[in-house]
Amino acid sequence: MEAMVAFITDDFHECYWTMQEVGFAVAKGVPIIALKVGKHDPPGFMALKQALKGQIDVPIKNAENLYPLIGSKLRKRRA
Repeated sequence: MEAMVAFITDDFHECYWTMQEVGFAVAKGVPIIALKVGKHDPPGFMALKQALKGQIDVPIKNAENLYPLIGSKLRKRRA
C-alpha cells in the first residue's frame, strides 16, 4: 500500500484487525490518515495523529478533503 486511510468509527477500537492493519502500516512507514467519522478520537497510538473530521453519510465530501491530503503525504514520502 502507498497510503492508509483509517476510518475512525465509534467501534474502531473494538476490532482486533483494524489495529493490526494500522500497526502493519506503521511498521512499513506508510503514511496514515485518520478520518474521524464517529464521536470518539482515534485509539491507542493512533491518538497521536490528528484526525480529519468527516461524516460517514457524505462520502464525496470526505473524498474531496482526503484527496489533496493523500497527495501531499505521498509527495513527502517520495522526496
